[in-house]
Amino acid sequence: MASDRSSVCKACECVARELPLFHLYQRTLAPEHQNGKLQSLWKVRLSEFAAAVEAHCDFCTFVVDKFLHCNKIWLTSKEPCRPWFRKDAEADLKHRSELLDTIRKISAELENDEFEFSLYPSHSGDNPLPDFNKLEITAMQTKNQSQEVTKKLFHISRISLEVFCTEDDPASKAITTRPQTAAPASDESFQKVRSWLKECVETHPRCGTDHEKPLPSRVIDVGDGKRLRLDISRGRGRYAALSYCWGGLQNANTLTTNLEERINGFDISELELTLQDAVRVTQKLGLKYLWIDAQCILQDSAQDKEYEVSQMVNIYKNAHVTICAAKSSKASDGFLADTRDEETKLPSDLIPFAYRRPVETAVTAREAIEEPAAGYSTLWVREYQPESTTSVEPVMKRAWTLQERLLSPRFLHYGTRLIWQCNRMQRCDGGVELPNQDMIGNVSGSVNRSLLLEGGSLNLFTQQQLFEGWYQIVHDYTKRALSDPTDKLPGIAGIAKEISRLSGVAYMAGLWSNNLLHDLMWTSNDKERFTRPKVWRAPTWSWASVNSVVSYKTITADAIEEAEVVDCQVEPSHPQPSFETVTSGRLKLRGPMALIPHEDIRQLFHDQSMGPAPPKSNDAVEWNTKMFEFFSTLPQLEDTDTESDELEFEEVFCLVTHSRHWTQHNFGEFRSEKTCYFGLILGRNEEGHFERLGSFDNQNKEWMKNCTDKWERKTVTLV
Repeated sequence: MASDRSSVCKACECVARELPLFHLYQRTLAPEHQNGKLQSLWKVRLSEFAAAVEAHCDFCTFVVDKFLHCNKIWLTSKEPCRPWFRKDAEADLKHRSELLDTIRKISAELENDEFEFSLYPSHSGDNPLPDFNKLEITAMQTKNQSQEVTKKLFHISRISLEVFCTEDDPASKAITTRPQTAAPASDESFQKVRSWLKECVETHPRCGTDHEKPLPSRVIDVGDGKRLRLDISRGRGRYAALSYCWGGLQNANTLTTNLEERINGFDISELELTLQDAVRVTQKLGLKYLWIDAQCILQDSAQDKEYEVSQMVNIYKNAHVTICAAKSSKASDGFLADTRDEETKLPSDLIPFAYRRPVETAVTAREAIEEPAAGYSTLWVREYQPESTTSVEPVMKRAWTLQERLLSPRFLHYGTRLIWQCNRMQRCDGGVELPNQDMIGNVSGSVNRSLLLEGGSLNLFTQQQLFEGWYQIVHDYTKRALSDPTDKLPGIAGIAKEISRLSGVAYMAGLWSNNLLHDLMWTSNDKERFTRPKVWRAPTWSWASVNSVVSYKTITADAIEEAEVVDCQVEPSHPQPSFETVTSGRLKLRGPMALIPHEDIRQLFHDQSMGPAPPKSNDAVEWNTKMFEFFSTLPQLEDTDTESDELEFEEVFCLVTHSRHWTQHNFGEFRSEKTCYFGLILGRNEEGHFERLGSFDNQNKEWMKNCTDKWERKTVTLV
């Protein structure tokens, strides 16, 4: 979108002039010379900001709102912080009026109203090269304002912006990112998705060919998109699967009582909006069938649910594509709504600002500034918050969707952004490119989904990678919500089944038979005894027995095993091997064991959350930093919790599973040698068996020293 000099706001004219210099730098220097941090200063007075807000400069309004408006020291407003975005005329006037009041209040407190901001391209992670499609603005301490005033004044010290340019604007040569679509149901958007699918089918053999696959027990025949019917042929075909949030009970589910009606046909209007949108996407992709759990599983039949859950691996693996309604928190929300701004036809959260284009012949900053501009363009920005793009969307909070994502060969993500992901590529519809990783929250690509899709045997190194990935999957999975607590094991059974198929290792209620001693050493972020569900679903030695976030992060490769697993037996709910539900589980363990002194129980319980293991570098500063970060995020444990644990079990024991010898260094100097112990906290129940109460790690208490030599080795059965 072209602009002109007269439309440039005086307050942010510096930004319009300085940002192109960054891109000139990018254009004229080879990447190997683009090191260091580029930076420009933006000097502006509050009075200029006030004039800009009154003149309806959206960019200045955004900056003022982000840096100043939410400050609780200068303002008495109790309203929560909120992002600025373009509004209707009445709301816009009200908001700008509030900002002007804020500026006046602040100005009255200051002798000098001039401030400085630093402008520079972002740097992503450890990459030394600047990212010219992102801009950072940092409030600077200046001689005009003391550090105390600066801290009081600014609600935040820095904002990061994504910068976009439309395809038809001359500035698009320098700005390579395009605005994301705000009309996911447009012909243009569907054409883009079809092109991604076509590219994958034709050039990615590992993602699966275009051949028809076995259909699930029931699928929806989308027909003309108005009249639908359930197909129960169990033939072959290409189908889409839906991954979404129920968000409560749905209307018009398939039941044993209306199954015949569904087979004969029903109107699309009977479905919730998210399901209707999925039908539309399926049609636009040229597919005939769609699988949706609420429609393809008999919701009033426990037997049918149990069978279909056991088929989840095949349902999602065989799907031609999985459609993910990522931004919808409930089935009635839909995900194809048009959210374009009526005037710009762009996403309504984009903020325009002017961009002074240097002439093509300019090769230095002086030439770019002194020579007449080639013209003015309108760029678009919005605050860059990478953590909010996918990981906090509603679908990422639902436990079942984790395995739906991992098991799907192709994944179409309708969220804050429209994203395509398969085993070989990732595409975004506009916006800043995402890292090439599995978008499953904090798993962060540690598990390559293609690993779960390949056949054949795995070498030991690949197996190790697979199990390390499993531990991170468990961590991510346990952060998510289950509407039915008894689904803890079923909700991840599909992934477990594939890992077992690939590795040949038996699965034991969330743990793996080839690594049981290590797998026992999971940790609960909350006190275990107070996070167990009312209805039994797993033995106490399994992470599936608690309603808490679970982590595996303390037993390092150099840890010494002090105990051994003698036997492990898990009783499945059905005669055949089951990954879904179990009715009992017993684990026989032998190792150094002792009754915990009464005076030490409380502290040991308080320490039971597992912190990070000592680093391989043995650097004390590094470990202390990690420990500080870890403990700063821990919930506070009440003393009464420990008392309750003591009262429930007359005797509390600890069993050492691992030890680790390490020499602690501080800034490279010898400090001390330590032996730390790791193990389980156990209580004996009325039947004489033991239950896991918690775990301990990095312990070198006086009473625990030499425990592996002096403590009696006992064999106990955990249930």
